[in-house]
Amino acid sequence: MTTLLEQAFTAASALPQTEQEEIAHDIFRRLEARKTSRRSLLKMPLEQRRQILAQQADQMVEHYQQNPEWKEIGVGDILEYHN
Repeated sequence: MTTLLEQAFTAASALPQTEQEEIAHDIFRRLEARKTSRRSLLKMPLEQRRQILAQQADQMVEHYQQNPEWKEIGVGDILEYHN
């Protein structure tokens, strides 16, 4: 186990049980999501692929609505580099 993961588990162990369970569920969801590779996605029926992609799109909408930092990326000067 990596040091960062050990630190995360130590920090999580100090949280109330309900928060620990939320974190555990998040970890399991992420691990399950990793199992769905591009190749396995392509082997699925079209309707199932569309459902998965729609769920992922909804998750990203929530992520970007909750985290306004991405908007700052587009702010500032545009620089062009030529080789």
